[in-house]
Amino acid sequence: MKSLIVSAFAAVTLFCCAIANAQVPHKLNYQGFLTSPSGAPVNSVGLPMVFNIYNVPSSGTALHTEPQNVTVSNGIFNVVLGTSPAVLTLPFDAPYYLGITVGADPEMTPRQPLAASPYAIRAASAESLAATATVPGSQITGAISTATLPTANLTGTLATAQVADASVTAAKLASSSCTSGQVLQYNGSAWVCTTPVASSGGTVTTVATGAGLTGGPITSSGTVNLASTQLLPTLACAADQTVKWNGSSWACATVAAPAAYVAAPQDTVVTTIDNTGLVGAYSSISVAPDGLPVISYYDVTNRDLKVAKCGNPACTAGNTVTAVDTTGNVGEFTSITIGTDGLPIISYYDATNGDLKVAKCGNAACTVGNTLTAVDTVGNVGQYTSIAIGADGLPIIAYNDATFADLKVAKCGNAACSAGNTLNAADTGNSVLNTSIAVALEGLPVISYITSAGFWAVLKCGDAACSPALLQPRSVYPTGGANSTIAMTIGVDGLPAISIYDQVSGDLVLARCANQYCYRNPSTGATNTSIRMVDTVGDVGQFTSLAIGADGMPVMSYIDSTNRDLKVAKCDNVDCSGTIWLRAIGSVGNLSPGQTTSIAIGADGTPVISFHERIAGGVGALKVAKCSNAFCAPFFRRR
Repeated sequence: MKSLIVSAFAAVTLFCCAIANAQVPHKLNYQGFLTSPSGAPVNSVGLPMVFNIYNVPSSGTALHTEPQNVTVSNGIFNVVLGTSPAVLTLPFDAPYYLGITVGADPEMTPRQPLAASPYAIRAASAESLAATATVPGSQITGAISTATLPTANLTGTLATAQVADASVTAAKLASSSCTSGQVLQYNGSAWVCTTPVASSGGTVTTVATGAGLTGGPITSSGTVNLASTQLLPTLACAADQTVKWNGSSWACATVAAPAAYVAAPQDTVVTTIDNTGLVGAYSSISVAPDGLPVISYYDVTNRDLKVAKCGNPACTAGNTVTAVDTTGNVGEFTSITIGTDGLPIISYYDATNGDLKVAKCGNAACTVGNTLTAVDTVGNVGQYTSIAIGADGLPIIAYNDATFADLKVAKCGNAACSAGNTLNAADTGNSVLNTSIAVALEGLPVISYITSAGFWAVLKCGDAACSPALLQPRSVYPTGGANSTIAMTIGVDGLPAISIYDQVSGDLVLARCANQYCYRNPSTGATNTSIRMVDTVGDVGQFTSLAIGADGMPVMSYIDSTNRDLKVAKCDNVDCSGTIWLRAIGSVGNLSPGQTTSIAIGADGTPVISFHERIAGGVGALKVAKCSNAFCAPFFRRR
């Protein structure tokens, strides 16, 4: 190590109280300025230094040695010597000198002489106070007791705070003992024993009366009464009558029958959010951190991407509708989630350019500050998008590459997907007609999708960007139809749950994976995935969406094409192998249900569903159904 130069100053600080025999803790504050041989200030964390105290300016043997690892900032360091275990036991009754050694260098010269602070000199005086010396009370700070200072050494007056609790006994309060019933009382010159004077009572001279009373004021004797306006009728009221105030007095009166009881709404509330033309297709719903739903959807009439931010949890009032992207034909296949900043982020298809696009909202309602980015522009890409937030807080998107017939994944390089994005073909040679992506508990994406051949597949990514190296081979299951739809989420046990519309059978199915891969043995066909039929009455299950309820059990929204109803299925266990509650939210009559439903769980723990209701004649609406309970059942009670 290069030799170091130090310039420093120090003072011995001896802390003590003002009591003659108190123990004085010895500690030494030392501050110095450490430079390199070139004069540059040193910066170091944990620099080894050794401090030696001598009673001679040179040579001799150290009386106290203390090594420390010292932090030096811009050349300045500060240490306290005498801390445990290197306690200073020197009496500090003679001149001392401090020698400093830095690292492997020799001890610096010359040694620094140590000087006592004024308070240390004062403490030294207190230590030499004779036992018979007199200390005025005004010189005492802190509490004292006779155990620490004889009362013979005190003169003057002590404040109450200067007397320790329980240090003054009853025997010290008076020179003679008081008799039973007496108390100590100051007579102006001394404390003496006296007998307290018994209370003689008193006399009320005047009683005044306030509002509602009559008869006052009373100075000697009299009567106070209630005023007549305060008296109830002296005669009994007739049957079914009650006492009412008529403006001047209380009187018997017949009370009108109470209004009929009106129950608070307990059935599902369905609200139209937007009906300006043919709107609401490809809706996707999420719940923002403020507890209010936010919905992305496609405006078919104007070919725009739109966002609706609800003004309350049921979307019945205060809603804000905004056209977020209006350039070309944009907004099909939308998928919405909430970023780590609490703001919505949406993936969607630009049909004009055949691009995958992402909209990052600038506020909770997407009304200002939005960022629009074409994430993938090679070929015809971006249909059937599904977006999630990865373990790193950045979006990840699954979508179809129609040009190369691939399932593709885009891993965003920032929160807005505006730079640093990574594009991977996760499953090549398989065009997809529906995708659903989620991030498992260990942080790796899992994707469920329908292939153009009508098969349902599950793919577990081998890394956060879903590069071609898969954690397991993809598992493929027959579903029986290219128009099948799919939705996936991660259950409370960390395993994927997938709701599927089987086009051939016309049934709603729930698949529960027994492990994080949903693995199916490609040679034997063996699977560890359970398949449960959820609803089989009529043609049901189209445009399914899946969420995990507040109780940890699956809840699904879907279309009953036979009866043209929006329906909800609620399971009582994680794989829907037990009781399943099916609820038709309400028939839309001759109106034809349109594309997609999307379900989320509101801040109150009950489902909220966005859906598109299409009417003949080029008219359609975005609607929201808010359930009043976990089962979306009317007038439901649980005790």
